[in-house]
Amino acid sequence: MKREKMISFLVSLVLVIFGVVLVIWPEAALAVVSKGLSLLSICVGVALLLSYLLKREKRSINEWKLMLGVIFVLVGIFLLPKLTIVLSVIPFILGVLVVCSGISKLLHGLEYRKLGYPAWWVTVLIAVGAMILGGVVVINPFKTVNLALRVVGVILVLDNFANVFDTVYIGYKLNKDGYVVVDSEDDVIDIIQKD
Repeated sequence: MKREKMISFLVSLVLVIFGVVLVIWPEAALAVVSKGLSLLSICVGVALLLSYLLKREKRSINEWKLMLGVIFVLVGIFLLPKLTIVLSVIPFILGVLVVCSGISKLLHGLEYRKLGYPAWWVTVLIAVGAMILGGVVVINPFKTVNLALRVVGVILVLDNFANVFDTVYIGYKLNKDGYVVVDSEDDVIDIIQKD
């Protein structure tokens, strides 16, 4: 559990930093991300093709690797010079992800309320703000990509600040109040009173 908590904390911290970078340098950040996605697509495609070619005895079973590998390589090659296509799609995708994350945060905040924590409303407020801003980006991706990217940057900062807040404050509060967080068999987190 501590490992997952630390990974979640670090990912949230990186996303807060990425959000700040999007606010300050939107074009440069998106150019790096879009080129990175294109190169990643090419690398995944090449890996699938190599996997298909190196397993001669199972080629008929692994034909999907050949097809998928070619598709990934072609998509990567196609998108590499077409930065504007990627630039126009990324804010929409990030907006959808932020709305989904905001819904999750809202549910966490309401759960914290049930547990009686006084700062539950901070998580709920950030979640609602993230959902609204994410929805605006999805519905109206603005006239310029830079403005949309700056909004997405603000959303990433707010949304992931909520993760950092949850990890630090709620963990501290649970520990201070004599509770411990444990994993159960069905990937549900249980909060139990310490002995």
